[in-house]
Amino acid sequence: MVDLPPEIWCHIIRYLSLATLQGLYEVNRIFFDLAMDEKYRVITFDRVDNCLMRMLHSLRNVDIARRVRTFSVTPHLFHELEFVEEDEESETSDAGKRWAFSNVLRRMIKHVGSRRQHQTRKREKHSIFSKSSVHVTEALLVIMPLLTNIHEFSMDWDFFNDFPAPYIDVLWPCVSQTLQDLRSCVTTTKLNSMFPLPVAALPRVRNLRITIKCHHSRADELANAQVAVASFVNWIKDSLESLSVRCMPMHDMSLFYENLGHFEHLSSMDLDLSLPAPLPPDKPIRSTLFIQQHGQTVRNLSLLTSLPLTPWSSYQFTFSNLKLSNLRSLTMSAEIMAMSWEHTLAFLKGHAAVLESLEIDGPIAPSELARLLSVLNHRNPACILSKFSVSLYQLDSRLLANFAEDLQRLKVLKLQIGKIACETMFSITPGQFFPGICEDVHPFINELRTYESLAKWDLRDITIQRRSCCGELVLWNLMLFCADHIRAISSFAENGDMDIPDPPNTRPKFDGEYCPDGRVACAYGLDGETW
Repeated sequence: MVDLPPEIWCHIIRYLSLATLQGLYEVNRIFFDLAMDEKYRVITFDRVDNCLMRMLHSLRNVDIARRVRTFSVTPHLFHELEFVEEDEESETSDAGKRWAFSNVLRRMIKHVGSRRQHQTRKREKHSIFSKSSVHVTEALLVIMPLLTNIHEFSMDWDFFNDFPAPYIDVLWPCVSQTLQDLRSCVTTTKLNSMFPLPVAALPRVRNLRITIKCHHSRADELANAQVAVASFVNWIKDSLESLSVRCMPMHDMSLFYENLGHFEHLSSMDLDLSLPAPLPPDKPIRSTLFIQQHGQTVRNLSLLTSLPLTPWSSYQFTFSNLKLSNLRSLTMSAEIMAMSWEHTLAFLKGHAAVLESLEIDGPIAPSELARLLSVLNHRNPACILSKFSVSLYQLDSRLLANFAEDLQRLKVLKLQIGKIACETMFSITPGQFFPGICEDVHPFINELRTYESLAKWDLRDITIQRRSCCGELVLWNLMLFCADHIRAISSFAENGDMDIPDPPNTRPKFDGEYCPDGRVACAYGLDGETW
């Protein structure tokens, strides 16, 4: 066995298939422990089935339970079992009142049925019994105290009634000393009863991601929930490094930001800034004030939106007079840029000497991109931008040449495109194998060959992708062609190499007959032209 630290082996094993992982059990004790650690490293209870019941049984073993590092639970699924059981009991009661003829038929079917069918019904009956709400709750109460090494905990609470989930209360004291990453998507009703938590402290929580689900007719609950969440965030301020806040559907979160204190170690923020209606002109923008309050510590800032900009909506944010002296990475929605181009450009120009990564979520027009590159470019010797991600309506050869001329020192480029354009013909939607190998070369290819600036560009990594039906399609062939002309490229899609996977793109997994895009037949990877 190669003499590597255990941490390296743990990292390697995460890339192995399930079949390979199972083969490690019999190699030696070290590999057995590593394989077991990986098998039970992430446990997710997001559906009620036989796999859940088997996992609940396995986690009763202390040696297995201690290997769990990431735990995710959806309590309302277990609560819904009670309604299923009530419906089954009701159906059973109604069945007794039906015609005697149907009872005779059932007896005939029972006797005529084969032994195999009888065994199948027996197994199904046992399966339904084993998945009763009482049984699941009792099993969870047993295993929760055994989960003593949880580093990441995620909870999705989707009901607006505060039903009992005693296993959650049991879990908090067990993970209080190890928990580092907490994620919760919880309704306002539950939030108001969930805090304060039944523990003295969570001294190691560094990352917090909270999504508040609110009801349009319960405005008072949302206000109370904002105060409750702010109080909890302040409670863990000594260790908190990353904060992400969402509200579904989006509402004014001023009360939340107003009740937050100062966080000495807060370096990352991920905020949804949408508003269903504009704020009054005289009302301070609390989210911006909170960001500015941490101008010395924030290094990674993500400003996204869940609502499009309309005459009836707005965003609770402004770049005006915002100064973040240690900002290294900025991700922002294109709508936020469009809300005030003057303030956005002034902010980017003022932070060119510290900003290393810029990602723009949402497509921007060529004229908008030109304005952006006019203030953020490598003609300014102080500009240190090394990673740029942007979404474009269409990609043409002149645009790539502009990147090479304006961002000569750029190392990583990620492009989300819609179409491929050229000067001599109409735009096309590129297929996943564009440009194909054929005698008739697309004009985009010939035009790209004419720009000498591409050969001198110091770009090291490139990603080009587009939306296809229900997922993202990576255009590996197009990236390979770009690497032939941008000679410094040595990596695709930030993988560290130029290897193309087989298959190059995998259709997203989904349940049911229809794909998430709403189509009867999924068209992922089948659209577009190869040329």
